[in-house]
Amino acid sequence: MFNPCHSQSHICINNNLEQQADALYRKFFSPQSGTHGEIVTLDHFCSIFTGKKNANASVNKGKYKFFTCAPESLQIDSYIFDGNAIIVSGNGAYTGRTRFYSGKFDLYQRTYACTLLQDVNPDYIFPLYWFVKLELSKKIMGGTRGSAIPYIVMNDLAKFEFIYNKETFLAYMPIFKTLTETIQANEFENENLANLRDSLLPRLMSGEIDVSDIEL
Repeated sequence: MFNPCHSQSHICINNNLEQQADALYRKFFSPQSGTHGEIVTLDHFCSIFTGKKNANASVNKGKYKFFTCAPESLQIDSYIFDGNAIIVSGNGAYTGRTRFYSGKFDLYQRTYACTLLQDVNPDYIFPLYWFVKLELSKKIMGGTRGSAIPYIVMNDLAKFEFIYNKETFLAYMPIFKTLTETIQANEFENENLANLRDSLLPRLMSGEIDVSDIEL
């Protein structure tokens, strides 16, 4: 049976894991950390692209994730990429919202995906995800474009700067990877539990499933 307390525990765990990633970033990688290295831009490691579809292209119970600028993903029956990606909302109330996803997905036309270039160590995606997530939104929201609605253009991502010290980067990359993969595994489990709840609850309410003989 779906256990809402179990779902909430995953949310608490993920919040704690995000705090750990934030502390690690601030201590060793943020502009205020004092870490020495070269200033590089995200396009040194990543290919950056947007989707081509409108938000109404979503399909109820589609096979794949469809990321728009809203907090919750939709579903669709097509995909444009399969693998690890940094997903960034490009406009609207959630501009700069950043998430990690591993798998097949499609994108709304104002949502960006950052995926690693072919010659880059595949595990680089994990620290890069946290760099973008923890620093980009501050830069975007602090920017001045004279618009009441914040938005991101391709160059904001491509030329997003961070300090790159290869030795430090490689030393903490496994920790960023573990934090990211654990958070996503918890998110997937929450989704599966919610789907189970949504499929079982109507059957319980209609009496199709009889639980009267179950001993508690």
